[in-house]
Amino acid sequence: MNSPTRDIPLHARYDDELVTLDDVAEILQAPVNTVRLVAPRGTGPDFLKIGRRLYTTVGDLRTFIRMQRPEGAAAFADGASRAGLRRSRRTR
Repeated sequence: MNSPTRDIPLHARYDDELVTLDDVAEILQAPVNTVRLVAPRGTGPDFLKIGRRLYTTVGDLRTFIRMQRPEGAAAFADGASRAGLRRSRRTR
């Protein structure tokens, strides 16, 4: 589905805005099936399930992207609690 919010760049979106699995794949420039496979493993951004669809928030996606950078991972190692930033898994 082509929604009007897909035209808004990631940096201009609110942290609590929900994005679909397809949106995440487009933003990360990864195949949808790859994102679908990493969602239940916990190696991607935190996803929540609403009905039959998987969503994540823009804030969780930004956190995931930051964690992929070497300096992002170092910031968490310097004392910030990653557990404090992550929500409980709601994929089931």
